[in-house]
Order: sequence, then C-alpha cells, then structure tokens
Amino acid sequence: MKKKLTLISISVLLCLITIYALHKFCIEQNLKIGNFDRNFKEKKITKINEINLPFEVYNLAGMNDKEIYFSSKKLNEILKYDLTTKKFLTKKLNHKNHNSNILGDSLFSFDPYFRKMYIYDTNKLDLISEVSLNVGFDRALAVNKNLILLRSATDKYTKTILSTYDIKSNKNNKLKIQLDDSLEVDGGLKTDGYFTYKNSSIIFTQYKKGNFYKIENNLNKINRFKTIDNIQKVEGVNLSKDSTFYFEKPVLNSNLLTSISANKVYIISFVKGNSDKLSDFTKYRMLDVYNLETGKYLESYYLPNNGIEKANDFHIENNKIYLLFNSKISIYEF
Repeated sequence: MKKKLTLISISVLLCLITIYALHKFCIEQNLKIGNFDRNFKEKKITKINEINLPFEVYNLAGMNDKEIYFSSKKLNEILKYDLTTKKFLTKKLNHKNHNSNILGDSLFSFDPYFRKMYIYDTNKLDLISEVSLNVGFDRALAVNKNLILLRSATDKYTKTILSTYDIKSNKNNKLKIQLDDSLEVDGGLKTDGYFTYKNSSIIFTQYKKGNFYKIENNLNKINRFKTIDNIQKVEGVNLSKDSTFYFEKPVLNSNLLTSISANKVYIISFVKGNSDKLSDFTKYRMLDVYNLETGKYLESYYLPNNGIEKANDFHIENNKIYLLFNSKISIYEF
C-alpha cells in the first residue's frame, strides 16, 4: 500500500513539474517576443453590477439588450440570465456548443464534431431546428438567418478556407474572398482564429498571428489589419502518422478574445510590449483598442480582476464592459 501511495505521489509531482515547466515556457515566449510600445491610457473603470452564476461557465454564448447567455464548462449546457427579471434559465444540450451567436430572437449554436448547426429560440431556449452543414469546419457564424459563414476544411483536411452555407438552398460555396494565409498546408493550425460579429461588422482574429480581418457583411470584401505585436511567423507544425497536424512545441497565443463596440475593435493580447510593466502584464488582462474601419491602433489599458482571477471572456457595449469569470460576471462603466 505504501509503495502504491509513493508511486501515485511521484506521478502527481511529475505532472505538476511538467505543467509548471510548460507554463513557464509559454510565459517566457510572451515576454520575449514583443518589440513594440503601447499607448497606455488611464481609464476610470467603475463596477456597477455583479452577477453570481449558479455554476462555472466557459464563455459568453451571446448577448442582447435583455439577456446574457453562457456556455457551461463542458459546453453541453446553455445558461441564460434575464437582466430585467434577474432570473436564470438552463438548457441541457444533446451536442456541444463550441461557438454561437444571436440574431434577433434566435441563438445559433455550432458543433464541428457533428458538422451541425442548432437554432434555439432565445425566449425559452427551445430547439427550433437542427441543420447539417455538409462540410468539416471549426469556426462558424450566422451572418443572417439564411446564411452561415464557415472556416471550413478542404477535402483532405490539409488546408482551411472561408465558405458559406445557404440554409434555403442547402448549398455550400467557397468564398471569392479568403484570408491571406488561408491555404497554408498546416491543417489550419497556424491560421486558427475566431469570428466576432456586431451590427453587420464581422471580425476574424487570429490566435497565433498578429492579424485581424474585417469582412464586409455582404461577404464580398475583406481587409487585413495587423495587431500592434505584428507576429506573422508561426513555426513547429508537423504531420503525425495518423495524418493529423500538430504543434511540435507549445506555441504562443498572441490574441485571445475580441469584442466590437461602435467604431472600435477591442482585443485581449497575450504579448508583452517594451513599455509594459512586467508585474502588471502578468497580473492583469491587457486590452488593445483599434479603429474598426482603418485597423489603426489607438490605445491600451488593463482590465480589472476578480481577486487574483483574470477574466475568461468579455463583451463591450457602448460604455459598459462585461467581464466573465468562472462563476461570476462583473459589469463596469468606463
């Protein structure tokens, strides 16, 4: 029995050492890679509300003027909070809500594993319809109630492209516009990112590269803008024996989350600049602000924590910023 406990203790210790080493490696990348200066602004950020959630959540699944929607940690539940009645509603799913967005009175939920889209009524979270999107994809966005924008895979899953799915015709089409680096043979790893949508503005922000793309709502025009860190080179992608792509070592995530409000794009950055204080950079989330139309960098400031906990997700609406923590959302005016 003692021998078994000793082996378990050694295994746990080795796991902790490995986690620490990987964490230290990733932090060091973030600290060394930046060669730029931020324009820091003093922002008076005042907390005006705090909402305790009934369980831990993963991210914001969507927002409108009346409600906030969350995805559970396992992505198999949607939690709704009514800002007027201050009541919660939980919906258990028979799929995973990998990403979602709200249009009008509908919540569009996407599950790449099933290659499907699920449309829910935002009122009672009843399932309205379940639609097969016909292709492999990893990111999706409902542009309108009939058209879905996808970052989809080519036949052999070696490249990724921007495509659409038309609900009425049940057809998929490759877009004429594409990301500048979308045809790299890397399984989509280097170019991975996420869609953000607000008031007909579509932004695709790349996780590992210093780029964000503004896509016109008619899907006929795309502009690439560079984030202040300007990271363009991502290395270390290889092909495994089972024909899947993987990173040979931990790779820096430069841009974590994005929100759009009025004529500005807000991006949480993981890259330290020359002018950033090390103690502040490692303690808080860093928010960089860009002009939505020109992509010009404007300013930066730090986001408040919940104790020592950093925000997992955020949303900006006019002069309010919603910061999501594990089981709490805090609302600030700024």
